Amino acid sequence: MARKNCAILIVLTLLLQIVTWNVFVDADAASRKTQLKKGKARIQLGGSYSIALKNKKKKASYTYKSSNRKVAAVNKKGKVRGVGLGTAKITVRQSWKKKTSKVGVLTVSVVGKKKEKDNPYANLPSGYDEKKDGVAYGKLTEVQYDSKTTGARRKCYVYTPPGYSADQVYPVMYLLHGIGGTHTEWLGGNPSEVLGNLASLGEAKPMVVVMPNVRAMKNDGYPSDVMSRENINAFDNFINDLRDDLMPFIQANYSVSDRREERAVAGLSMGGKESLYIGITLSSYFGYIGAFSPAPGLLSNTSLNSPGQLAPEEMTLPDEYKDSTFIMICNGNNDGVVGEVPNSYHMALERNGIRHTYYTIDGGHDMNVWKNGLYHFAKAAFK
Repeated sequence: MARKNCAILIVLTLLLQIVTWNVFVDADAASRKTQLKKGKARIQLGGSYSIALKNKKKKASYTYKSSNRKVAAVNKKGKVRGVGLGTAKITVRQSWKKKTSKVGVLTVSVVGKKKEKDNPYANLPSGYDEKKDGVAYGKLTEVQYDSKTTGARRKCYVYTPPGYSADQVYPVMYLLHGIGGTHTEWLGGNPSEVLGNLASLGEAKPMVVVMPNVRAMKNDGYPSDVMSRENINAFDNFINDLRDDLMPFIQANYSVSDRREERAVAGLSMGGKESLYIGITLSSYFGYIGAFSPAPGLLSNTSLNSPGQLAPEEMTLPDEYKDSTFIMICNGNNDGVVGEVPNSYHMALERNGIRHTYYTIDGGHDMNVWKNGLYHFAKAAFK
């Protein structure tokens, strides 16, 4: 009898340990935070990806929301489908025990090639940036102007179209370089050939193009540290040099229009970011704004420890200019420098109801993408 009671006691003890262990495991599992297994995903255009979670709660429900459904669509089960080239963020939320919390954000990059009919920006005419027989090209001249903003005499290149005459008034474009460049950087993009070929076909108006040094400081040469706060501040200061010094100089020395519908500002990378800032801030000056792979810093950016030049709600235009301003943003699908920053500017404009053009093409953070931007922007400008 004693042995039987002892055996029963052992069994009951084991059962109690098992129950206690299960309760402990369940409690531990419940206490662990649900997380995304991966924070980034790369899928082909037309492909799919299933979002996986760690420590998923049995009785919890989950929602999935895409920041850009034109790039990545997601269903109720967390299956993402690549519908357009570019990047999008999928926000995952969990509802559990009458509480809703954010699980995380998955960054989805959709890559692949679009057909030309789906992406009219992808393929350009052969030799669009090369000199051709029988085509007249403009003249590039390096000039200097006095800058009260910087206290220095500064250089810029001025492109005048073929047949330029002081008797004719021309539209003018201010074309800005990137964070590591100077007023010479755009020369590597063959602007004279791009603009000359377009004009010869009647696809762009003859225009004056000004390529300044955007680093608005007294010592405006190549910096030893391109990401220094001093260098970034100098770029942000260019709006003052442009408005108060360079534009008056160009206006006084070249036959250019002073009407906003015949003035444009555009640029690559950091110059693209500044173009957006200048165009939005000086909206009464510029009717055309172009940003090719625009850099971070226009909006708040933690990686740069920057509060941003504009709040998201300030990415807008006065009512009087909303229907008379052309804004174009483009980027390379494989840009590892600015990443999804151009898309964030596009989304801010979209949320504020500002009409604009946004597109991506295959390419990185390079002149091929920026020349593509110049080509399409010049075709659209001053129409």
